[in-house]
Amino acid sequence: MIASENLLKLAIESPRKPWVLVSSSREVYGEQTSLPVSDDAALQPANVYGRAKLRYGQGSRG
Repeated sequence: MIASENLLKLAIESPRKPWVLVSSSREVYGEQTSLPVSDDAALQPANVYGRAKLRYGQGSRG
């Protein structure tokens, strides 16, 4: 969450006012066959938002 907070602070302070898109974490799991989806389900993003969220989450971990 620190990385997300820092990114948003930078966006607010930027003179260019960039867009920041944040999708639901559910999107990283894509279309699952059983519900509810558990946290250890396979990550299979089915759309651009899910793929972005997955990359964003992976990048903020390390």
